[in-house]
Amino acid sequence: MAAKSWNDIKSDYPTLGEEIDEIYPPHPDMDHRTAQTLYHSFNVPERHLNGEIYVWFHPTLGSVSAGLWVTRGFKRSMLETDYFDWRAYMPHPTGALADMYIGQGLHFRTLEPLTRFTFDYADEARRFAVELSISAVTPPIARSNIFDFEKAHHGQNYPQGGFEQLMHTSGILTLEGERISVDCLSIRDRSWGQTRDEAPRAIPPVTWTTGIVDEDFAFMVMSYDDPQYAPEVCRHFNMPLPGKGLVKGWVWRDGEIRSIVSAKKSTMRVDSIPQGHHLEFEDTTGRVFDAEGICRSSMPFHGWPNLTCRWGLTEWQIGGRKAWGETQDAQWNDYVRLFGSHA
Repeated sequence: MAAKSWNDIKSDYPTLGEEIDEIYPPHPDMDHRTAQTLYHSFNVPERHLNGEIYVWFHPTLGSVSAGLWVTRGFKRSMLETDYFDWRAYMPHPTGALADMYIGQGLHFRTLEPLTRFTFDYADEARRFAVELSISAVTPPIARSNIFDFEKAHHGQNYPQGGFEQLMHTSGILTLEGERISVDCLSIRDRSWGQTRDEAPRAIPPVTWTTGIVDEDFAFMVMSYDDPQYAPEVCRHFNMPLPGKGLVKGWVWRDGEIRSIVSAKKSTMRVDSIPQGHHLEFEDTTGRVFDAEGICRSSMPFHGWPNLTCRWGLTEWQIGGRKAWGETQDAQWNDYVRLFGSHA
């Protein structure tokens, strides 16, 4: 869908301007926890292959943490993935996203703000490379939530926000010397001025899930498991009330972007590793959706030492149709200690 037609889309979210798709400079009121992020994903569903590109800017520290990885199947360590290169301490890049090199050679180019991008990276020694063209399907969908640990830092005198956006991603992945075609629909995510507090948390897992049927039907739901589906977890953690586990969510359907107003999720886990989901959600128009997801790949990412996040590819059935998307299941020490593989 061309950007010029975005004004015709019915949406529950505010219109965001081109200025949001930049890297904001440090502000005197920011502290070391204030972050900006940049995230793209890509996949090859028939191979159960999922790729992630993640950049975590620390503007007040003058540093950036960034990398990418490719996963096929289930991994117990992030170093088991088919390719992994994450670096925690690198100089903060200068310049704009119009043409930005980050750290180990991650190269982002903006051809048209909010609409067309390219990404490339090469590691010749390990026979790995990726070249992607990324085009917007929807306008950016504004972030609608504030976590409890962010409230004290919200409303400061610097820009704060975030968005997700449905993208069409195509190109070539070279993995162990094999050239693999990429042609998929995926989500990109941006945030700025947000608190990324790395403190451990005594809470149950919270899961960011996406599902994409085609360019006309996609969803994102971030939620906790409903307590009726997680009685063992309820014994150890304060869970949301039944039907109140939604953190945020949206659905793109029939040319409309609608906010999700309620959701109930059950996650099937083995040794704390997500295997699949049952998800029910309702949007602001009263439409109700029922989705069954099977996780096809998963790896534990430890970009924050006090957090493990299970990132991976998920195959969905929703309304009699197949969708592909992601599971990002965030877990903290107390949960993994109680429900991990040793438990």
